[in-house]
Amino acid sequence: MNLGIKIKKMKKIKKTELETLQELQTKQNNIYANIANLEILKTKLLKENETFTEEMQQFISKLEEKYGKVNISLKDGSISEVEEE
Repeated sequence: MNLGIKIKKMKKIKKTELETLQELQTKQNNIYANIANLEILKTKLLKENETFTEEMQQFISKLEEKYGKVNISLKDGSISEVEEE
């Protein structure tokens, strides 16, 4: 029984083309995932840096209380006066 409805055969791309397309999509998804992971890591590192900067400022303040405003050599710890202009 034919009700006058024509059923079109569905066209498909070649299997190799589909595999290539799927591979490319997977690679792109991996890139997006890596970018997301990097953004998460970036956020964590920025937070750590903020905490570290606060710790460093506190320590520098303690040194300034003890020694005044001086230059301190990171090589040997020697202190020199700050030259004012």
